[in-house]
Amino acid sequence: MIPRKTPIKRTRIRRTPKAREKASMVAEADALTKKLIVAERGEGCEHCGAMPIYSAHIKSKGHYQRIRYEKLNLVLLCYRCHIHWAHAEPDDFLQRSEERRVG
Repeated sequence: MIPRKTPIKRTRIRRTPKAREKASMVAEADALTKKLIVAERGEGCEHCGAMPIYSAHIKSKGHYQRIRYEKLNLVLLCYRCHIHWAHAEPDDFLQRSEERRVG
């Protein structure tokens, strides 16, 4: 491969104003949903009780956009439980989530 004399100019892809507005509205809706869930369930991790917490989705918010804000699809987890439990052991995570929904 022949090396280039001048580097390739990288152009930044800019969002349109409409896309920026939509992203802002989604972020605001996510924050409001998390506040509602925290008020309802408490401020600790639902798996271990640790703080701080993040909202995790049982069904992917990318693949299941219609249930992104459903309370039954959200779990409050600390970072450790989110990464080392929900992602590392998805079968156990889904089973416990089902039990929580039914019970």
